[in-house]
Amino acid sequence: MQRKLIGALVVMLMALAPRVASAQAKAGDRELLTFVNVFSALSPGSTNTNGNVFFNVGQFFTDRFELGGGPNITISVSTQTVPGTAAIVVAGRTIVAAVPASTSTSVDTTVGANAFLRYYFGASDAKIKPYVGGSVNFQKLNVSDGESISDQTFV
Repeated sequence: MQRKLIGALVVMLMALAPRVASAQAKAGDRELLTFVNVFSALSPGSTNTNGNVFFNVGQFFTDRFELGGGPNITISVSTQTVPGTAAIVVAGRTIVAAVPASTSTSVDTTVGANAFLRYYFGASDAKIKPYVGGSVNFQKLNVSDGESISDQTFV
């Protein structure tokens, strides 16, 4: 299950990889952005993999100023493995029974939203335009009891 999920995320990442753009933005243009982040931490007995998919739309209000945002989806997969233990047998009698190994996997999916603004530098016809900007990300919109939306907000 986990390998299929990671494989699907890798294929999606390759299909949505950035490409060189040849057009320059001007006031009134819209930009569609899709990007994927995948992070995996492996340790003895556990594997944690998190993936984020962002779908954004940006609107250029001038040749240099863009405002946009959209939804983001986070998928988290956690697998824990507990090794088994052998039975303890003394003089043909089982003192402690054997415990088989066990593995548990949990999958969590959340939906959030994000907004960004960017200011682009450079000549208006430049192929590469650096920018400065800021964004706010609401990682999870369906907050649990005892949580607030600010607990899931990153700037």
